[in-house]
Amino acid sequence: MEFLTSPSFLNTLFDGVYYVDRERKINFWNKAAEKITGYKKEEVVGSFCYHNILRHIDELGNELCLSGCPLHATIKDGVDREHFVFLHHKDGYRLPVFVRATPIRDESGKITGAIEVFQVRSDVDISRGELEKYKKESLTDTLTNTGNRRYAELVLQTRFYQLINLDIPFGLIFIDLDDFKLINDQFGHLVGDEILKMVSRSVMSSLRVPDIIIRWGGDEFLVILPNITQAGLEKVVNRIQTLIRSSYLMVKEEKIGINLSLGATLAVADDTQESLIERADQLMYQSKQSGKNQVHIG
Repeated sequence: MEFLTSPSFLNTLFDGVYYVDRERKINFWNKAAEKITGYKKEEVVGSFCYHNILRHIDELGNELCLSGCPLHATIKDGVDREHFVFLHHKDGYRLPVFVRATPIRDESGKITGAIEVFQVRSDVDISRGELEKYKKESLTDTLTNTGNRRYAELVLQTRFYQLINLDIPFGLIFIDLDDFKLINDQFGHLVGDEILKMVSRSVMSSLRVPDIIIRWGGDEFLVILPNITQAGLEKVVNRIQTLIRSSYLMVKEEKIGINLSLGATLAVADDTQESLIERADQLMYQSKQSGKNQVHIG
């Protein structure tokens, strides 16, 4: 247990960690906490958490450091707590994090303080599992039940933060349906809509839990893939193609399938949202120019 709470071990973690004594004086601030918040340990250690440096607020805007502090409550009753909050980064913007407060006890079992572990909102929690919640905020595409452009912007903002500040890579896939106009012209827009829903569901089935699918517009989709390598990206696009090639609709006893052209790329630190999407779009266009139903990765 002493090893797990030693500064040398805690400084190897990707999660932010700090601990306080019973008076809520901050006695430790790990390297990940510095990275996530922008505050160096010299600025934090020795201060009190109720000085409200990070200015935690909940989803309603309530300032938890002034009232409702999880650390304070845990020190009082010894109960572990978890909260989703927005901390105030040193650069001024709000950052969504999960915090977990746990009491620190001495050998006799007496509470001597508390430890808080916090992490940038995890991949799963901004994944498709929350799309239902976001419907009221106009962040989903009503036809395919995927994210829309606005949702893509929010997710990419988080992914770029993690890439630049936490060295967590991510990839992007640009998907375009081949000859979709011919399907609309031949079978009508209702069948076209069913094709779009079929594609979105098949792509979803190809993805990992944290991956996000976005209807970018018309017959174009984006997939945002956090914490992935080039090899992992290749596996995902190949899986998408495999599933799509075996997907089809039956319309008046006629089997209607669809092919996809894909472009996939890894984000780099000097990318913008626009440059990343443009690169993936151009790679997709290369797939079109090469005969369609192909993948280009770059």
